[in-house]
Order: sequence, then structure tokens, then C-alpha cells
Amino acid sequence: DEKNWDNGVLYIGEYLLSGARVKGNYAIKNGTTTIVENAFYNCSELTGITIPDSVVEIGNWAFDNCTALASVTLPNSITKISDSTFYGCESLKSITIPDSVTEIGNNAFAFCQSLTSITIPNSVTKLGFSAFAWCELLTSANIGNGVTSLELTFTQCSSLTDVSIGNGVKTMIATFSGCSSLKELVIPDGVTTLEHYNGGEGAPYGIFDFCESLIRVTIPDSVTNISDLAFRVYPDQEPFTVVCSKDSTAYQYA
Repeated sequence: DEKNWDNGVLYIGEYLLSGARVKGNYAIKNGTTTIVENAFYNCSELTGITIPDSVVEIGNWAFDNCTALASVTLPNSITKISDSTFYGCESLKSITIPDSVTEIGNNAFAFCQSLTSITIPNSVTKLGFSAFAWCELLTSANIGNGVTSLELTFTQCSSLTDVSIGNGVKTMIATFSGCSSLKELVIPDGVTTLEHYNGGEGAPYGIFDFCESLIRVTIPDSVTNISDLAFRVYPDQEPFTVVCSKDSTAYQYA
């Protein structure tokens, strides 16, 4: 039915079902509440998207592989950025995550290779694994105080140099593997666990594996659980200094 279409986008009631034919910038219709899974998947000519405040849900992979998407406006009505929502949006240079968001899914911004900085607001309490993995131009990341776990979060972010970790983080799992430009990191007081990631058939990843520029890591006394391979590094990697107290669990690595 033609009345369900708007410039190449299919709507059924309050649901946006498909936008695979959209070119250029597009503003989603006011009154839309849900962008379904895969709605704009592989829409290679979409360059900008404006999402109205009526939208409360964006499905998994909604903008997956929208390789030309450079501009996104997220409303204050959404509480979750789902799994792989912006996966592979390689032209996306910036994104503002509103304070209404409490959860960012797995791989949500993975392979956003033009993204240069990210701020995760204090409202976010759950950050999925590999949320910003392979964002190769990402230079700075500010993680709010609500996030409790960082798993593979910045894997292969080879330009990352400036990181601020909120005081809510308790667990770090192979968080910075492949961050080859990272020189120094201060792990905040409150973190209790540092772990490697076991990739199944492949070799395990340490927290600082392939961080070939790393010079110094400061680890607080609150860290009491360090897995055997947490500080695993690839064979040719230069050693780095661990700054900690003599009574700490981390002292054996100092």
C-alpha cells in the first residue's frame, strides 16, 4: 500500500520496517515508536538520519553497514542502543549519546572507523562487549560512572591515546588489546578484577596485548583478582611499568 511508504521507507502504524532504498539525509516520521531490526541494514547511500523523540526502541542491526552514514541525531526518548546498531558505519565521525540511555549493546559501534571520540554518560550502566572495537581513528574515550564492566571495549582502537574510566567500573576484560598508541593508563580505585579474554580457537587476549606504545599502568589496591594471562603480551612487545603499592595483588607484575 503506497500510503505506508515515505520516500523509500516502509512504515506500518508506529513501526518503521525498512529503509533500504533511502539516499542522502532522512528524517524519520514523527509518531514512529520503533525502528525494527535490520531496518536500514546495508543502506549504503544513507548519509544522515534524524530520529524523533517519539522513538523509544531501535532494533538490533538497525543501521548495520550503513557505510556512508556520517550524521546521526539520537533523541532523549531512547534508553537502549541495541546490539550492532551502528556496526560498520565507517563514515560516522561523531555521536552524542543522550542521558536517557542506560544500555549500549554488544558491538554497537564496532568498526565505526571514522569515529574520533566518545563520551558515555553516567546514565549508562551496561556496556556490551566490543562496543567500540576496531574504531581505528578513535583517540579519546570518556567512560561515565555508571558502567561496571569493560569487556573487549576498545579492542584494536589503534589511535586511542586518552582514556578516562569512571569510578563504577569493577571488571576489565581484555579492554585495550590492540590499542597500539596508548602510552599510559590509570585504572581507577574500585576496579577489582583484571582478566584476559579466551577467544576459543585463537590465542587469548591480555588486557594490554599489542599495546606496543604502552609505558605505564597505574593499578589501585582495590584490584584483588588478576587472571593468569591478564598481562599477556605478544612476544616482541616492549615491557611497561606497573605502578602499584607493595601490598597490592598487582605488585608481582611491577
